[in-house]
Amino acid sequence: MRQLAAGELPAGDLEVRLERVDGETLRWSWAAADEPIFPDPLDTLPEDESSTVRLTSGPDGFTLRHEGVLGRHAFALGLIWDHLLVAAGSYSWVETLRGQAAEATALAEKYRRLRAERWGGAPPSDRVRGLFS
Repeated sequence: MRQLAAGELPAGDLEVRLERVDGETLRWSWAAADEPIFPDPLDTLPEDESSTVRLTSGPDGFTLRHEGVLGRHAFALGLIWDHLLVAAGSYSWVETLRGQAAEATALAEKYRRLRAERWGGAPPSDRVRGLFS
């Protein structure tokens, strides 16, 4: 795994980019990872638009607000923020994603071998297979 730059969080085939806007504001955006880990990398991002993260201090401590989040992403992002605020620099989900990627890679390789055995080598193109149907 490559070394992540400051402001990048690993998320499997994706990365989260955090860009500082000012003293209290960050811009959160999704990007494709430079080194995807799954055999069929994601080609769409969870959200095309960036969102705003505000970290403000007050008499009771800090408040983090992640604005502009899609409802279906809110719970997962809340868990990510809880983890990051407690254990900054630790990405516990990376090992889980690597395990899932290893399983997906093994399964893809198994099916590739089965297809090759069926055709006695590398399978022919779809056009050629259509001639036999």
